[in-house]
Amino acid sequence: QFYLRKFTAVQGNMKKTWALINDLRGKSKTNIKASFIIDGKLVNDKRKISNGFNEFFSSVARKLNVKLNSSKLADKVTCDVDYLEYLKNRVSGSIFLSPCSSSEIEFKVKEFDNNKASDISVTLLKKCMPHISWQLANFFNNFMKSGTFPQVLKIGKVTPVFKKGDSQIF
Repeated sequence: QFYLRKFTAVQGNMKKTWALINDLRGKSKTNIKASFIIDGKLVNDKRKISNGFNEFFSSVARKLNVKLNSSKLADKVTCDVDYLEYLKNRVSGSIFLSPCSSSEIEFKVKEFDNNKASDISVTLLKKCMPHISWQLANFFNNFMKSGTFPQVLKIGKVTPVFKKGDSQIF
């Protein structure tokens, strides 16, 4: 009866019906506030928020190292073996990666989760893969062969996902 009343309330409105279905499936979109508290101040500027996220996440390792080095645990952790013992025959100027094939790329793309967000539809990408995998393999192999990687492919899109607590503090 509960669900029947919910669907009856949105009857005739497809948009609200799908919103209800997605909500019941746990797939509803939550509105992430476009403001965050950084250093005790409410910030609305997207660039400052982005820089705040960058500073926060890039400082995690540094803060953990400081915490570890100042703890009593650091005094107890000792290593009597020199790390060079494990790196006797180190080759500093060489690394070998086998060229990738179009079938390897198709296999990896098939493993992508259809429900993950992306600028390109994962389902569409999977359907196009037999037609474009050979060219992608060619690109990747040329990048590895030349030792260069295009700047445009070094850019990542990071989307913060709110988990719990105050959604404005990070």
